[in-house]
Amino acid sequence: MQNILKFASDSLEERANEKVTGRRDFTQLMLEAINSTNGNDRLTSEEGHVTSVMLVITGTVTTSTMLTFITYVVSKHPDVKEKLFKELINAMPEKDTTISYKHARKDCLPYLWAIIMEVSRMYPAIPGGLPRLTPDGGDIIAGQFIPGGTVVDVPIWSIHYDARVFKDPFEFKPERWLGEDVENLMKYNVVFSAGPRMCAGKNLAMMEMTLALAHLYRRYGVSLVEPEEDMEITQQFGLLPASRQMNVYIKSRDH
Repeated sequence: MQNILKFASDSLEERANEKVTGRRDFTQLMLEAINSTNGNDRLTSEEGHVTSVMLVITGTVTTSTMLTFITYVVSKHPDVKEKLFKELINAMPEKDTTISYKHARKDCLPYLWAIIMEVSRMYPAIPGGLPRLTPDGGDIIAGQFIPGGTVVDVPIWSIHYDARVFKDPFEFKPERWLGEDVENLMKYNVVFSAGPRMCAGKNLAMMEMTLALAHLYRRYGVSLVEPEEDMEITQQFGLLPASRQMNVYIKSRDH
């Protein structure tokens, strides 16, 4: 964690010391907000550093963990892996073809998107509830009055495994995300939380996962070194493989 904090702080400091930059990225936007004289748009230095750390964590740590879980689950289901490969061949006929995120989203690669949605449902990177504070005067939640200033949350894991929403919740079924009720199901996949305080790194994480998986499975055959072993998971703040590793064989495809 100390390395992440240092990297985030150093990135802001290095950019601030650059005299000329034409880049319009998150770092530049945060620096502009820190230096803004508009009270409504201004970030304090501390808020800028916290935001920087948040973007690093959501765009790297949780994303790499999700990629690990996706690779594990797909490797456990050869039929899913083959169906994904066929979809990717249609999108990228040549093995070394590259694809942009614009052409790799849900409408273009629906089965890949369904896999990401299903694995993120079953293995949410942050399975516990993200806390919220009830407003002054309290509020009614699920028919129960909750006093103001109370910390409340709903565990993401509990929502994702609610059989009233997801039939056979303990079974890996990417096809559930291709049915007619997908719009309703999407409301209950809250791996990135929900509302105005949801994960700011959602779009970055989805882009990273989609492009990494599309190119990986188009170009390589991926299989588990120990296909019969089940992965044990553990929870700290986030969900992680208990062994902190997953060993795979990767073989370049012939075509």
